[in-house]
Amino acid sequence: MGSTDTIDHKLGKVMELIGDKWSARILYYLYENGPARYGECQKAEKINTKTLPQRLTPLEKAALIEKKKKNESPPRTEYSITAKGKELIPAFKVMAEWAEKNLS
Repeated sequence: MGSTDTIDHKLGKVMELIGDKWSARILYYLYENGPARYGECQKAEKINTKTLPQRLTPLEKAALIEKKKKNESPPRTEYSITAKGKELIPAFKVMAEWAEKNLS
């Protein structure tokens, strides 16, 4: 078993992607609320305008969220969670339950 097969390596890769303050919250928001515009994500999570694109871009590159540009006037962009992103939701729920039990 090589070092890339270890659970700590795999967990480390996941945490690099979603272990910051905002990424898991953005994913969960999109899961709970469906597709949302940039401004809706920003207001709902109270995330500043510099940080939001820094979180959305890696989530999109990892195919955890999808960005769709709507041909409307004015142009509009919506973000939605993908099936791949939804696979993380049970883990988020387990972590939230653990936090309630052990961090309250």
